[in-house]
Amino acid sequence: MAKTLIPAAVVYLSTILLIFAGCTEVEQPGPGNVEKTSPGEAQSKALDGKTLIEARCTRCHGTGKIYGHAKANRKHWEEIVDSMIKKGASLNDAERETVVNYLADRQK
Repeated sequence: MAKTLIPAAVVYLSTILLIFAGCTEVEQPGPGNVEKTSPGEAQSKALDGKTLIEARCTRCHGTGKIYGHAKANRKHWEEIVDSMIKKGASLNDAERETVVNYLADRQK
């Protein structure tokens, strides 16, 4: 009889442990646990050319295509970025300028 109780007890205890493990509280994002940044830091992060390119431009194509325009000057980058905006790239005026500056500065 003891031999049949042990496997049953193990199954029962394992089930209880799995239930309690599933009930643990996971911290959800909310107003009390958001990373605090100053307005300047937030704007700096939002207006980082590389970050903007990785977040917005790579939705449609890889960075190889973007950085592959090795001989592009500022005027060319403005034309390319404006063309991408017309096709749906989500960049406001300040972000557009940041991306163009970043890409043009890479050519120097």
